[in-house]
Amino acid sequence: MNNYIFLILMGLFFSALTHAGELEVSWVYEPEDIAYNPDLSWAGGYVDPIVSSPILDERSLYFSTYSGSLFSLDAEKGEVKWHADLFDSASWGSAYNELYIFFGEGLENERRIVAVDKNNGHVVWQYQYPNQYQLSYPVEYNGLLLFVSNDYIFCLNAENGTLFWKYAIHGMKGQPVVSDGVVYYQDDRQSLYAVDIETGRSFFNAIHDDKGFNADGMEVVGLGSVAVLENSLYLTVKGADVNKVVSYDKKTSELLWQHELDGTVLSDVAVSGDFVYLSVEGDDSNHVVALDRYDGHQIWAHELKAASRRKFNFDDHYMYFGAGKGVYVLDKLTGREVASRFFDQPMYTEARVDGEMIFIGTFEGEVYALKLLSP
Repeated sequence: MNNYIFLILMGLFFSALTHAGELEVSWVYEPEDIAYNPDLSWAGGYVDPIVSSPILDERSLYFSTYSGSLFSLDAEKGEVKWHADLFDSASWGSAYNELYIFFGEGLENERRIVAVDKNNGHVVWQYQYPNQYQLSYPVEYNGLLLFVSNDYIFCLNAENGTLFWKYAIHGMKGQPVVSDGVVYYQDDRQSLYAVDIETGRSFFNAIHDDKGFNADGMEVVGLGSVAVLENSLYLTVKGADVNKVVSYDKKTSELLWQHELDGTVLSDVAVSGDFVYLSVEGDDSNHVVALDRYDGHQIWAHELKAASRRKFNFDDHYMYFGAGKGVYVLDKLTGREVASRFFDQPMYTEARVDGEMIFIGTFEGEVYALKLLSP
């Protein structure tokens, strides 16, 4: 019996022996004095969604809000350490290194990305990107800061904000991913790019079809970020009648496998261990699906009340995510629901996990710290 089959059988065995766990609320951050926002009048106006997934660094939790504020909380108590009102609207996502938090302006008013001192919220440097109006989730990698704004991938010096290079693409769609010094990105027009992070030189620029790259007829579905593990790339595409997950060799761009889906992908593709994970919205139901990452066949599907629209996060045994008004913990080998908890408002960010603690932001501007009690 190979190790892969053994892991599946052991997961099923322990699933049969264990009962569901519980998610206990440790603390809740609640915003004060939210101003009316006409952009969100359809939701009542007096809301300030958490738009960047919480970042946990030592004992501090960082996140940004729709209104352009950046917060630092005590991760154990939920108390505000500092906050900085920097923009009229914040971009999706943020990044960090040992010194700074990086996040950007979300609309066309200012077109800036800034580095903020983690200790006090002071702006250390800012970079203004020209003739663009949206900014993707930034990524920090070995002293470099990557982000996408409409028709370019930008690479900055993370220490001082100096531009190293920019690379032309065709519209933004998700987050750049770095593996072995290569930036992978999938854009609005079904192209997949591989770019040297040191030089900005292209390794390949390809378009997907059923036979591989360099053909027309497909477009991106889902959020568009590429997942990378070892020598394989994983992404979502769609044609006229079918949605697919596909896998390629990251060096040769050879098509390794493809799997047709019954529904639309709403989350980024994620990969952990031997499985590829994604959230699929069908006509009558919503599921988290796990595929074998080596050949693409389906391992399990877990039905949800609402589809997940954010990234999944993992530890050695479980996967964590928000979907609709719920927070879920699933056994990543079997799809068994380990724990879930439902609230009176939509979950709006990734569910960040640190040990037994889970942090997640909501549409109305609250941040929950949840503790997973042993299942």
